[in-house]
Formats: sequence, C-alpha cells, structure tokens
Amino acid sequence: MPQLPACLSLGLKDFSQMLTGTARQKVGRVSVAKAGAYAGGTNMVQVVCGLMATALLARLLGPAQKGIYDVYVATSMLFTVVLSMALNAGVTYVVASQPVNSARLMRVLTLIALAEGCVALVSLYGAELIGLTRSIIPTELGRWGVPAVALTILLLATSAFYRAVLVGHHEFIAANYGDVGKQVLGILFILGAFAVSRFVRVPMVYAMVVANMAAVGTAIVTYGSQVPSATPSTNDIGLGRAFRFSLPSYFASTAQYVNNRIDLFFVYHYWGAADVGLYQTAVLIAQAINLLPVAMQGILFPTISSAANRIEMVRMVTRVHRLLFTFTAVVAGSLAAVGPVLIPLVFGKKFSTSAISLAILAPGCAVFASTNILAAYFAGTGRPHINLVNSLMGTAVTIALDLIIVPRSSFYGASVVSSLSCAVTTLGSLIAFRRDTGASFRELFIPTDSDWALGRQYCGKLSAQFTGVSA
Repeated sequence: MPQLPACLSLGLKDFSQMLTGTARQKVGRVSVAKAGAYAGGTNMVQVVCGLMATALLARLLGPAQKGIYDVYVATSMLFTVVLSMALNAGVTYVVASQPVNSARLMRVLTLIALAEGCVALVSLYGAELIGLTRSIIPTELGRWGVPAVALTILLLATSAFYRAVLVGHHEFIAANYGDVGKQVLGILFILGAFAVSRFVRVPMVYAMVVANMAAVGTAIVTYGSQVPSATPSTNDIGLGRAFRFSLPSYFASTAQYVNNRIDLFFVYHYWGAADVGLYQTAVLIAQAINLLPVAMQGILFPTISSAANRIEMVRMVTRVHRLLFTFTAVVAGSLAAVGPVLIPLVFGKKFSTSAISLAILAPGCAVFASTNILAAYFAGTGRPHINLVNSLMGTAVTIALDLIIVPRSSFYGASVVSSLSCAVTTLGSLIAFRRDTGASFRELFIPTDSDWALGRQYCGKLSAQFTGVSA
C-alpha cells in the first residue's frame, strides 16, 4: 500500500521553508480541513476513473490478458522508480525554492528520461539473454515486451519530471486537473484501442499497451503546456541541488515500491497471468480504502513541519488519526462486505474470486491508515529514518512470506502476506509514535464528540468540491 511520498523523506527543513514561506504567499494559507477536502475530492475522482478503466480492461481482456497488462505496467513503474532516483522530488524542491531556468531544465530532464529508457532497454535485453526476465516481462508479449516496457519507462519518467516542475511553480490545481484528465483520457484511449483492434486484428492486450502509452504521452503535453512561461533570469537549472535533495530518499521510496509490487511478480512467476489479473483487481479496489489517509499525508507534513506548539501539533495528529482510522475501518469493512456482489457486477463474473482476495486485503489496508498518518508526523518532525526502518521491515516480511506462501496459495496467499506486512509496518509506526509522544491508545483510536463534529465539517467541505456549494 502507498506510504509517504519520496519528496517528504529528507531535506525537511528546506522543504518546510519552501512550503510555509514562498508557497503560502502564492496560494494562501488554508486550513487542514479545507486543503484535505480539496485533495480528497480530486483523489476520489481519480480513483473512480481508475476503477472505470480497470473495469473496462477486465471486461475487454479477461483475467489472463489483464494479468499480462498488469505485469507490463508494474514492471514499467518499477524500473521508473529505480532509474529515476527520486529526482522528481528534488526537481519540485529546486523549482520552488529559488529561480531556475525551467525551459532548459525540462529539456535536460527529457534527456535524462531518454537515458533511463535506453538503460532499461539494454538491461532488459541483457537479462533476457540469460533468462532473468521471465518473471517481470510477460512472455505473452513476445519480442515486443522489452521495447514496450522501455518506451513506457521513458514516457513515465518524462511525465513525472514535467509534473514535478509544474508543482514546483505552485501550480497545484493545474497538476491535479492534469492528473484527472489523464485518467479520463485513459478511459477514452482504452475504448479507442478496443475499436481499432476490432478492425485491424491487433491482439487486444497490444492495443491496450499502446493506449496506456498514449494516455501518458498526453499527460506529458498537458503538464508541459501548463508550466508558466516567463523570460528566464538565470541559466541555472538546479540539477545538482535536485540530486542532493532526492538521493537520500531514493532507497526509502524504492523499498516501499518493492514492498507494494513484489507480490505481483511472485504470483506471475508461480501461477501465471490469469491469477495476476484476479489479484490486481482486488488490490486496486483495496487501495481506495486509504484514499483519504494518503491525501492527508501531503497536507499534514507542512503543517507539522511549521508547528510552533508541539503539544497542539501532537493533539492535531492524534485527532486526525482517530478520525481517519475510524473512517478507513468503516470503508474497509463495507468494501469487504459488498465485494462478492460489487466485483462480478463491475468487472464480470470471471473476477468473482477477487472478492475473497479483497476481503483478506481489507484488514491490512484498514490498519495501514495509521502508517500513512504517522509517517507524516515522523517526516514533519525531521526523522524520516523511522519511516525508512518501518518500510524495510514491511518489505522483509513481504519477501520472506511470499517465498513461502505464494507458491502454495497463489494470490490468496499474497493477500494474506500483504495484510501481515501492513500490520508489521503499522505496529512499528505506533510503537515509535507512542514512545515519542506518550500518546495513549485511547487518544489514537477512540473518537470524541468534537471529533465527530470536525468529521461532519470535513464531509461538508468534501461535498462542496463536487457540488460547487460552499460548506
């Protein structure tokens, strides 16, 4: 499951100054509830669009071909994370913190993305010669598998870099709408790819791979066109500062991504593409459980970093934790209960067994809300190493148990391992937080009357994002 973004892992004092100083002068000071409502609203739209796109893929491809597509996407994203060295976080920092030549920076970043694609291409072909790619490159894609992954890495890296420049200019709304637009266009490209494949007799999964590339390519154009154009006052692109900011967080972000995706490759290696398709359908739905906690991470971080009163800050964290843990538990229980009806209805009867996987994943996702919230606290108080340690513990549990359980139990076993990994990471976060603050379990988990009132206020602000009516 997602954890604290890499950009929050290090360079905390400088990043805090950027967010609490310059950024506030441009975008204004907003409350945690209002900012959380906006972030939650845009993220919710993206999740709905993502579910729609996955439902289309499931119905058009079926479990086996969807599993091929899922492995292609997961491998592309894994290599992007590994090769990009968390540079997008550093790019956001340098663009936001002092003047740089954005146009020149974007050209250099495009070349870096191209280099990443080339490195991936050469590395994958080399690995293929000695038989090391059979678990990460779908053999069903044939000779086009490696080039498709390499080209997708190039596109994903460029998109992430351009978005980082946009966010560095404090164009948060433009970036959010660009994200939503990418999801909507992704659905349209899927439908277009389906229509084309019917006429030119291209295998459906190939058409969907091209559709994914088209959606990411469109996002590149969208992000790039929204970057403010101005006559540069310097030739400096800040690339050295960007690397210095990003590299310390690189291992944390890589470890977290491996923890999130390694089970998919185990399932594919031992059980094949069809089981991957079934498992990833459950995983996608389960990710919606942590929608609000993930959205709140980026809002809590600068708030915690700039807090003048430690007692009030800890009180705020425990209140947010109480509310979001309760909310997440309700969402997880509801999804697990309706899964047997929802999944066949939306994704098709062939995906009915995904409901069992969802029911197993739900408890782990529910408790992981604690990790999402408390990770922002540790980063905001200048101790990102705690998040790294917790992430590494979860990754170790995932790899060790996957090796034992997945060969016997396929994606059901992977679901059990994922929940256990979430529980281990969360336990580490809770122990560290209680030792640091002395907060009791009651303060962390039992909502008060004022919490319920704040929750109603938050829901009102969230509703306003969709209705346009002020809360």
